[in-house]
Amino acid sequence: MLSDVNFAARKSKVSAVLGPNGAGKTTLLLALAGLLEPQEGSVELEGKPLSALPMHARSQKVALAPQVEDFPFDFSVREIVEMGEMARMIGHKQAASTNEAVDRAIARLQIESIAESAITQVSGGERQRANLARLLVQNPDYFLLDEPTTHLDQQHQSLLVELIQDLSKEGKGVILCTHDLNLAHLIGDEFWWVGEQRVEPLGDKIKAFSEDSLRARYGKGLRIGYDADGQPVFGQTT
Repeated sequence: MLSDVNFAARKSKVSAVLGPNGAGKTTLLLALAGLLEPQEGSVELEGKPLSALPMHARSQKVALAPQVEDFPFDFSVREIVEMGEMARMIGHKQAASTNEAVDRAIARLQIESIAESAITQVSGGERQRANLARLLVQNPDYFLLDEPTTHLDQQHQSLLVELIQDLSKEGKGVILCTHDLNLAHLIGDEFWWVGEQRVEPLGDKIKAFSEDSLRARYGKGLRIGYDADGQPVFGQTT
């Protein structure tokens, strides 16, 4: 449970939420997505409580890609991606360009070869990419991503980084929950820490990744090195 939350995200920015496993990062995302009602306070979007927005308006504003999602039915990967259009068009007539949007998202996430496969029969990384393609079709103002590199190999992690950077350039807000300091440092613009039931701002990249800030939160077990370009590389001491 989170009891002291201070969080704000902006369009055209990647807000990276850091913290140990079990600290409450997923809880924060569920609240921001409108899937978990705060016991106190409120989640506001453009000055209005998110809970006051009708479902169709909310689905056009925020969408969540959870870390783990079980699919009880044998939907095809394409059908999962098409659900993004269904969410976006709640209360509206179906758009004629649905298939084009779905095809573009499938191509962008490189899942053409499994598009007709059952979602229950593909790998965890392929499920993850199908979920991300679904969000692309839904096309919300804010993309909420919970540990999106889970199950992804190095090639597809690079694809994800490029995708997030593109979304930010397109004016989308991205809220990224991750325990991966290297990923956060690479693509984050604004940084937040979840720990001890609190959510606190860390500031920009310079402040968030100062050695004092990192040591205060990760302790002596954090190893900081530098690559050939002088960029920091983070790891754990053994």
